[in-house]
This record gives sequence, C-alpha cells and structure tokens, in this order.
Amino acid sequence: MIEIEKALDATKKKLTNELTNDVTIQQKNYLQQIANALPDYKNKRKWRSSNHSVDFSEAKQLTDQLVNSLLQTSLNNEYSEYINLLKAKDAINRKKYGQKIKDTVNPADKKLREYLANRIYDLLRDNEEQYQKNNSSNKKRDLMAQIKSQGLTENKKLLNLEKADCKI
Repeated sequence: MIEIEKALDATKKKLTNELTNDVTIQQKNYLQQIANALPDYKNKRKWRSSNHSVDFSEAKQLTDQLVNSLLQTSLNNEYSEYINLLKAKDAINRKKYGQKIKDTVNPADKKLREYLANRIYDLLRDNEEQYQKNNSSNKKRDLMAQIKSQGLTENKKLLNLEKADCKI
C-alpha cells in the first residue's frame, strides 16, 4: 500500500512537471484566452479552482477545457498510470476491508484536475507580465476597431458629448 501511495505521489509530480515544462503554441493560445478571461483582482491568490464567483466562471471553464485537453493528449500516459494506481489501491482496500469501501477514483480524479488547474493559475500569476502585455494590446486593438467601425461622424458626436461632460 505504501508503494502505491509513493507511486501516486510520483505520478502526480510528473503530471505537474510536464504541465508546466512543455507549453506548446496551442497551449499558449489557451493560456492567453484564460488570462484575458481572468478577473482583475488586486489579490491574485483568488485565482483558484475553488473560486465559484460569477466573474471567474469563464476563466474556470477555459481552464477546465485546457486540463481535459492535456490529460487526453500530452499527459495521457501519466494520467492513465495515475488512474490505474488508484484502481489498484481500491482493489487492495476492498480485499482488506470488504466490498463496502467507497470508490476513490472519481474523487481523486476531481482533486487532480483541481490541482492541475491551480498550477495553471500559478503559472499565469508567475508570468503575468507576459500575458498582461498581450491582454492590453488586444484591448487597444479592439478599441481601435470599434472606433474605425463607428465612422467619423459618430466619433465626433461622442467626442463632443465627452467634452460637454467635462465642462460640467
């Protein structure tokens, strides 16, 4: 049983290391989307998978998609090993304590996914400058596109309204 626990810990560590080491172009795009969706909290420690606020839901959904994608592709071997170790642990516990032992695969899988999501948020927090620059340039690009689409006369009207508001 101790060997299985050690193997589970080692596999979880491998999953985490591979998650943060090899970031592909597709993953960078996902990370940028997540960074754009993250709310601008003063305390970045609120970027956790346990955050259930409404303004965090889009970022959480994108992070879950990224974790699912990674577990199905690049981390699939380690993930399969992790699940098999959990099943072996359950089998040993059932032999020792009887068939009424609860299945631990689903709760452990959920915890692993939350753990990996939190590592993604940590990665974004640690590399915030890289993603923040891209985020601000995207906002500028969107604003410029909006200004161009409105046309000259509409922009003049808005400018005159803003001037009038400033004089009051």
